[in-house]
Amino acid sequence: MLPSGWRFPLLAVVVVLFAGIGLHGDAADSDLNEVRIGFGTSFSARRDVRFHLYTPLNRADAHVFSIDTVDTLMRSFYNSSHPVRIIIHGWFNNATSLVIQGIKDAYLDAGDYNVIGVDWGVGAGESYFRAAQYTIAVGLVVADLINQLVRSNMTDVDRLYLVGHSLGAHIAGNAGHSLKTQQLQVIYGLDPASINFFQDEPDSRLSPDDAAYVEVIHTNTQLSGYPAPLGHVDFYMNYGRKQPGCKTDVCSHGRSTEYFIESLTKTTRGFWGVGCTDYNEIRQRSCYNIKQQALMGGEFRQKNVTAGVYTVETMSETPFAIVCASPLLREEDDKHEWHVAADENGNMRLVSYTMPYQLDGEKPRREFVPERDTRFLLYTLDNPEEPHEMRNGVLESVLTSPFNPNNPTRVIVHGWLGSQNSEINRLTRSALFFTGNYNVIFVDWNVGARDEFYPNSRELVYAVAAATSNMLDYLGRYFELNKHELVVVGHSLGAHVAGNIGKWQNGQIGTIIGLDPALPFFAGNAPDRIMASDAHYVEIIHTNGGVLGFMDPIGDADFYPNFGRIQPGCGADVGGSCAHARAVRFYVESVVSRHGFVGRQCESFQNIRDGRCVETGVTSRMGGEPANADGAPTGIFFLETASSFPFAIGFGEEHIPEPYKRVGEEQIPEPYKRVGEEQIPEPYEEVGEEHIPEPYKRVGEEQIPEPYKRVGEEQIPEPYEEEGFEQNWQLVPDGDGRLHLVNTDPFNLGSQDEPAPLFNADTDTIFLLFTRNNRNNGHRITPGNAGTLGPHWNGGRQTRFIIHGWNNNEGSEVNVAIRNAYLDRADINVVVVGWGGGAQNPNYVTSRNHINAVGAAVGRFIDFLNQSGGLAFNNVYVTGHSLGGHTAGIAGKRVTRGRLNTVVALDPALPLFSINDPGNRVASGDANYVEVIHTNGGLLGFDLPLGVADFYPNGGRSQPGCGVDLAGTCAHSRAHQFFAESVRPAQSGFNSVRCANYDQILNNNCVSSGANARMGGEPSNIGRGVNGVYHLTTNAQSPFAREGG
Repeated sequence: MLPSGWRFPLLAVVVVLFAGIGLHGDAADSDLNEVRIGFGTSFSARRDVRFHLYTPLNRADAHVFSIDTVDTLMRSFYNSSHPVRIIIHGWFNNATSLVIQGIKDAYLDAGDYNVIGVDWGVGAGESYFRAAQYTIAVGLVVADLINQLVRSNMTDVDRLYLVGHSLGAHIAGNAGHSLKTQQLQVIYGLDPASINFFQDEPDSRLSPDDAAYVEVIHTNTQLSGYPAPLGHVDFYMNYGRKQPGCKTDVCSHGRSTEYFIESLTKTTRGFWGVGCTDYNEIRQRSCYNIKQQALMGGEFRQKNVTAGVYTVETMSETPFAIVCASPLLREEDDKHEWHVAADENGNMRLVSYTMPYQLDGEKPRREFVPERDTRFLLYTLDNPEEPHEMRNGVLESVLTSPFNPNNPTRVIVHGWLGSQNSEINRLTRSALFFTGNYNVIFVDWNVGARDEFYPNSRELVYAVAAATSNMLDYLGRYFELNKHELVVVGHSLGAHVAGNIGKWQNGQIGTIIGLDPALPFFAGNAPDRIMASDAHYVEIIHTNGGVLGFMDPIGDADFYPNFGRIQPGCGADVGGSCAHARAVRFYVESVVSRHGFVGRQCESFQNIRDGRCVETGVTSRMGGEPANADGAPTGIFFLETASSFPFAIGFGEEHIPEPYKRVGEEQIPEPYKRVGEEQIPEPYEEVGEEHIPEPYKRVGEEQIPEPYKRVGEEQIPEPYEEEGFEQNWQLVPDGDGRLHLVNTDPFNLGSQDEPAPLFNADTDTIFLLFTRNNRNNGHRITPGNAGTLGPHWNGGRQTRFIIHGWNNNEGSEVNVAIRNAYLDRADINVVVVGWGGGAQNPNYVTSRNHINAVGAAVGRFIDFLNQSGGLAFNNVYVTGHSLGGHTAGIAGKRVTRGRLNTVVALDPALPLFSINDPGNRVASGDANYVEVIHTNGGLLGFDLPLGVADFYPNGGRSQPGCGVDLAGTCAHSRAHQFFAESVRPAQSGFNSVRCANYDQILNNNCVSSGANARMGGEPSNIGRGVNGVYHLTTNAQSPFAREGG
């Protein structure tokens, strides 16, 4: 806590300003009377405060009343059986602010509430110091409202919560302590204002006495927000100062509102705070008590919170919560919430649990005694496949081991859900034995690591390290192990175990290598994370920074392959699993690589964040054998890799690492020796006299080019992963937003667990005609058979085609919603294209490979309707979602008898499509007018412009109302929801601003450049001069179009 006499540094300014300002009347005794501040201005809280009531029945049209007309609620949509939430804005805001509108929408999305926004904009619009003086009077008015509601039996005080931002937080507090006969249940203070509010004046600010539970969310304590704790529970987001992704204090101050809004959404798993001993630990950024955790925001009834101070880490953009869940199944199918996490091999795991970070018994941990259950498996060239097991407390197991102190020793540590069979053990061991003779000790702590409740495993890293340190002491005592030459390597959680081994050894270990050290529950200054002081030299390889792995530099030398966040070849890396696993692949290859991975030193870590390394001229090898040691270059290093094995990119002879020497024409590392064929490392196979890495296969005399493989006449773009590794399996959503575990490896199409069903696009694609006369029962038309056109076909009408995406069929939501919208709009021909026989396949890659054939079939069908059914090409629009978006474009390419009027691609799929391959995706030349609507760009949908006109609702990446949209499924589906809504009215409400270029979309700073245009709609924008990129804002739920848009 701050000293009782503490004042904000600007207090001197405040005194000067108020020296000439007379306060006429005591605000505390005004009893809602007018408060007058100098200069002749006045604000009457009773007269000027307005209350805006929102309920599920009038969420967009507030019932407005004053403190003197509370009785009008009897004639409103107010429901006394619903809880009440009162929201209070801050300085220079009013009822239209995000504080009121955003929180109101979040509450009404979450359930049935009476939400009352307190609009004191008349007073809040004056100078800050005047507005701060009004908080007591406004608080009295709010208290009066509460009293009237309770006296009229319109609510109970324990069902009424207050939420206030900035000055509004202090108004909430003043309202709470002005209630003389009863106490409020809950107050949420969102970054309460600091200036002109003092620690020793609790009666004029928010304090713990103002309600039974007061929660404060601090986001800008260095300027606008109050630095000291004010509630029973105080959450300091990212230690309460500048917020990630914010460049200004205003942004950080406002983040408290955004965090609170997200905490109310149904899909979030919440913002989990880690306990601090006191406020000093916040100031020192040193708090870490994993056993004391609390959930920030949300609904108080969902909490079981220990009073105190907590810190919460967030992401830099929405969704902000790092720990989150997303329903993978429909509620009627499964009552669990399934959570996605990556294990130490990078495999995506689906884990069902209710409160993921409550450590007090929700998920009991597996019984694990480190000294007993940690196994030490010793491999040498004498026993390269069958380990000798050493155990603590069993001296004979050490003395009888084949450990040879004359050989270098490498200790390998797996991560969460790992075991003896983990990739880091198999591949690293094989690579090391290919280079020479080593003592390879694999630390197997699977009894503790194979706990699906990640926090249980995370808590064990220090104890596992202690057991390992004890074994190293045995080896030092009985075999004279030279710890200064020892190298310890760990991946993910295992990297932190490696760091703690160094701590137990007092920093005497020679080298520790952390492979993408786990981020969850280690952020900040966690005392048991890996750090530079753990060994003489600590090397970190970052491959999924900010998601599953650490982003900040934490070693002596920190290497950032491809800038350390995402990795080439990983494609749509849902959850970061592929990138996280790449750290192991890079390290294994570095041991046997003839080039080595050469990192170029950057001036600062900010270079990495900016994606632009300013080189200093210093280089250093990443990984490798012998490992870097004390005296090697330190700092921040950047390097590029290939997208598939071999990952290392050669830099010429001058960069060949020291132990490599030329022998004739060939470079052979000094320590490499062949000890029979069995010593060849796993990634290699014997092919005649030559070792060819597995991903390369010879076809006759020709080697298939690395990025491509032919399937029929199509080229599949760059592979996501190399053959033989489990990380090819990823979670990908279908058109309805359901996640599926699929193999995204185009090199491995012939070895899927589930064989692809036979699909012939010409015979298995179905065409269903709907009109107003048969809007619910489609009539099937057979391509090439005019006799099947039937009585509903009218070749003179406008005709609209709809094409679904992956894992969908003709009955999917995208088809039904858009079909009904068209038929509500006009009596036209709507043709639903069903290619479920090819789309409903657990292998996404196989479905993706069908779209050229399906698009060609659609093109031929349109030609048939033109020739035999009297259809004019100028009357044809083709609309598709996801994979269907590209199929629509290909149909436009393949028609031969004319040119389509319009193609509309709804968030066309990104995985396995390339901007440089317009012939195999939707493109601007596929029709007279091509419109693309981007809603999940960069993840599931294309982010770059593809059409004549490209629309980016809400920036085109994430969508309001989608909450914590882990895999992008909600945002991806918004494209067809927006389009269906746009079709129904005569004039689309999705008015959009034309931006100068795509960079303005990326930077969220669209400057109007040309005429506005509507997105979607019926008819399309053809002939209206609409082209370029457009930005628009939507509502968080249907109706999505903004009023007046």
